Amino acid sequence: MDNNKINIDTSSCCKAKTFRTGMGAGLFYALLPHSGCLLFIIFTTLGITAFSAILKSLLTNYLFFYSLIIVSLVLTTLAALIYLKRKHILSLSGLRNSWKYLATLYGTSILINLFLIYAAFPYVANLKFNYFSKNALAKTENISRSKMTIEVDIPCSGHAFLISSELKGLSGVQDVGFEAPNLFDVYYDHSKISEKNILSLDIFKSFKAKIL
Repeated sequence: MDNNKINIDTSSCCKAKTFRTGMGAGLFYALLPHSGCLLFIIFTTLGITAFSAILKSLLTNYLFFYSLIIVSLVLTTLAALIYLKRKHILSLSGLRNSWKYLATLYGTSILINLFLIYAAFPYVANLKFNYFSKNALAKTENISRSKMTIEVDIPCSGHAFLISSELKGLSGVQDVGFEAPNLFDVYYDHSKISEKNILSLDIFKSFKAKIL
């Protein structure tokens, strides 16, 4: 009776450990493709311009994001294969028996990606440029205030922070609002800057932009 109890407890412990391992690996490989975006946001917010400049040069490469996605999928699959190999169940029957681990691994990765793209990145982009905006009062006080909405061909909403920071650096741009997946509301003083000047920003050579 005692032996059966010990076996049950050990089995439960192994299942919990497997679940945590799957979640941990899934979380790591979900964050990997967005690591450049995350670090750029952190360094820019902290004012670490040297590292921000290095990351900016990487993020402006359109293929950089997609290459990391591919690497993420490859590493996730590799992690699953290593797990099955260590358990000596690298076979079709092993795949069927380990479906909970695999579902946790890939499920965590997919959910974290969706959360970052559709919730976290849009929230951070708007939080940064609304809360810290030096021209917040210009919305109601500046009679020269104009608005344009531009669609920018960015591969990920994590790049919204990059686009917004570049726009905010233009003299005459008062505020920027982001709406996922790739729309930017630009508020500007038309007596100081024109739509043409805004669209001539260097960042738009890497990510094409058009006025809606």
